Amino acid sequence: MKSDQKNTVQLPAGISDGQLIRAPGAGNFIQYHPGFGDIFSDVILHISVDKVANMTLEGTNVISNIEVSLLEALKGIKKKVKTIKGDMTLRIRPKSKHGDKLSISGYGVPPNGAHIFNVQINYPEDVDTLVEFLESTSIYSLPPQRL
Repeated sequence: MKSDQKNTVQLPAGISDGQLIRAPGAGNFIQYHPGFGDIFSDVILHISVDKVANMTLEGTNVISNIEVSLLEALKGIKKKVKTIKGDMTLRIRPKSKHGDKLSISGYGVPPNGAHIFNVQINYPEDVDTLVEFLESTSIYSLPPQRL
């Protein structure tokens, strides 16, 4: 292949870092063959895939974590998230729990992949005031515990 020659190679969806792709006839001139014309060798391409922060690929699904505060998890919130198709707003329902999964079909590896978001709740550092408030309300009253 000449160094100034450009070729387009179709990469399969979901290709992994380190995989090899064969580009038939995109290499060096081998010989002229009457009836077939010029014959060129194949080129083997070593694929290097850049990592994207907070996105991993598991099978055909893209996996991300989405962090929310305890208050956001209790009240529900709309959060802006990054996907392989660009930014979008994701609705996290009220009373979401740590480890809940939100799935967006069609945002993973075609044809059936999804983008799955794992909800991770960030609990406050100082929960003493929150615990005192909850204990003071009758609905959350707990019997005394022995330590």
